[in-house]
Amino acid sequence: MTTNINLINRAISAAKSGDRDVAERLLEEIERRMDADPQAPGNASVRKVVEFVRRTYDVHRPVQPSEVSAAPAPSGADVSADGGVSVVTCCMNRTENLLKALPTWLALPEIGEVVIVD
Repeated sequence: MTTNINLINRAISAAKSGDRDVAERLLEEIERRMDADPQAPGNASVRKVVEFVRRTYDVHRPVQPSEVSAAPAPSGADVSADGGVSVVTCCMNRTENLLKALPTWLALPEIGEVVIVD
């Protein structure tokens, strides 16, 4: 059986080589193992390492539609030509925040377009 440290090392190698999907799957495997045995010694430390790897190498778990709550468009919001709201945002050096926000915007039926300025 592969140890968590081996999975962490493989996830770091994958992230460094640009394969963040593989890195994410490896980190998710570690989290599944910890969830399966929550009383295992060292889980708290391993969780901190997993979060450190995510932050350091910009590896994020995908946002699930069930995690996004839709809210009505605010009154007076700019409406695009197709009837939806246009979201305009800048993201210079804010990739982590954009990765969190973008799926939530796209999940809203009121959003007609998203314009990202780097």
